Amino acid sequence: MAQSLLKETSIKLYFQNGVKENGDPQLISKTFNLVKATAAPDQILQAADSIESIVKFPVHSVTKHESYDITR
Repeated sequence: MAQSLLKETSIKLYFQNGVKENGDPQLISKTFNLVKATAAPDQILQAADSIESIVKFPVHSVTKHESYDITR
């Protein structure tokens, strides 16, 4: 039977650094690795808010990524 083992958790913050000609937000992103697998969504957003307070652009959105090793 196959098993999965959590290998790594990261978050990606998307910052709005302008507006495109069509009115859509222009985004840049930064990935932060070594996020605790047990971090709750509220904790992740709190971290994003803290990061936002020291950078030039506002946070537009946050995504959480999990990487797994799949074995037999």
